[in-house]
Amino acid sequence: MVEPDLIEIPEVSISAHNNYNVSCFDSGDGFIHLDSIFGGHYYAPYNFNWELISGSGSVQENSQNQDDLDGGVYKVTITDEQGCFSSDTFTLTKPSRININYTTSIAPDGIHHIRCFEGSEGFINLTITGGEAGYQYNWSNGSSLNSITNLQAGLYQVEVTDNISCKRDTTFELIEPPLLSISSAQISDFNGFGVSCANSSNGFISLNPLGGSGGYSYGWKRNGVSFSGNSNLQDLLPGIYTLRLTDVNGCIVDWSDTLKLPDELNLKIIATNINCTGDELGTALAEFSGGVGEYVYQWNTGATSPLITGLDVGNYIFSITDENNCQKIDTAIIKQDTKLWITMNILDSISCNGSEDGVIQAQCDSGYTPYTFVWEGNGIAQNLSNVKKGFYSVHVTDARGCQGEKEFFVDDPDSVLLLAEIKDASCFGFSDGEVTLQGTGGYGNYVYTYDNDPVIGNVVSGLIAGKHNFGVYDSKNCSYFTSFDVNEPEPLEFDTINSFRPLCPDWSNGRLEVIVKG
Repeated sequence: MVEPDLIEIPEVSISAHNNYNVSCFDSGDGFIHLDSIFGGHYYAPYNFNWELISGSGSVQENSQNQDDLDGGVYKVTITDEQGCFSSDTFTLTKPSRININYTTSIAPDGIHHIRCFEGSEGFINLTITGGEAGYQYNWSNGSSLNSITNLQAGLYQVEVTDNISCKRDTTFELIEPPLLSISSAQISDFNGFGVSCANSSNGFISLNPLGGSGGYSYGWKRNGVSFSGNSNLQDLLPGIYTLRLTDVNGCIVDWSDTLKLPDELNLKIIATNINCTGDELGTALAEFSGGVGEYVYQWNTGATSPLITGLDVGNYIFSITDENNCQKIDTAIIKQDTKLWITMNILDSISCNGSEDGVIQAQCDSGYTPYTFVWEGNGIAQNLSNVKKGFYSVHVTDARGCQGEKEFFVDDPDSVLLLAEIKDASCFGFSDGEVTLQGTGGYGNYVYTYDNDPVIGNVVSGLIAGKHNFGVYDSKNCSYFTSFDVNEPEPLEFDTINSFRPLCPDWSNGRLEVIVKG
């Protein structure tokens, strides 16, 4: 009896890719081909039983060749028709998986990648492991770097290729918050104005912030001045209101509006008193303007006309209200006129003592214009000219026949005079005399002359003995002229000369006696 040969596999083909049997981690392109088989009873066909010892993937049942294999350890058992069998094991290697690790931008809210709507500060940074180093990057935005920056919200695809052309791709989505906005605003409206009355503070603003990332802060200003507030403001004054709304990510939106100020409701009462004689009763006229819309008004007498007449002495109250319920009240006080009250204004003072060039004016502070002025013996105008020192009487009559009289005294200035402090010449014939001048009277600010020539200051020096002429002018050119004497001492003279000879020759006891005068 002859024993059969062992079953052998002399020729096997196994896939090879860049030092691996499978080209890439997840390509599944490995193969094991049993090219020839010998031994056994040579009865075909053989039965092939493949097992995956380790790794992932699957095998084809009862197939001599295995294709599309993943990396792993494969065992094949070949059995002939008589049940004889032989086994062998094959290992297919593959590169490690390309791992894409990443970091992305994150907003302060911890939710969004972009801080603000339509922002562009996003980024994606990649760190690659696995595969074979020498990575290349192909981004959907055209970049070939491992990091891309200045990104807006959206989808970004990247394909990473390693040094043996294995690839892996992934997609990132950068999200942004919705647009930060103010969806609605309710503003006080008092017939077109932000507050009801000119001096009111009853305006309001109510806003509804929308979008962004929440956590809103409110930066309010009124007419450029900051104040604290939230989305609802009450008791507001008129003005320009601006808001800078900021969310937790620092996104901002600006808003502004104006609370308009209505014109102030103005009320003026013109009261006309009962005249001096009592034959004309009083009247009261209400003049008004401003405010908003139509007016409702009334006197406390019940009258509804701005003008009321035939009034006795008393108080008459007028009230007016506009459409915003703003109100003004004023009172007409009706009296009976008395004697006119007259005062005097000096328009031009009398320039110099004894002059007649003053101008005075009578002023009436009561009664009704126009007035009639009658100066006793001098004229019928309100102003009286060519006035000299003295008493002046004026009679005034107003438009309603009330009268008054007043007497005034108009004074003139003191006469301008010139005083002097004189320093005589020190010696006979010397020219060192000096005169210090001092004006008095008039209006001051004196100017001095010496022999009709102006003097600088008030001192004239270098004078010889004799009479000297001086003048003085005040600020209104009033003048005074006089002369002052500068004296000098008598001249020195020898009155007596007595001589005495020496008593003996060569003696030195002779002498002269001189008596000087002057």
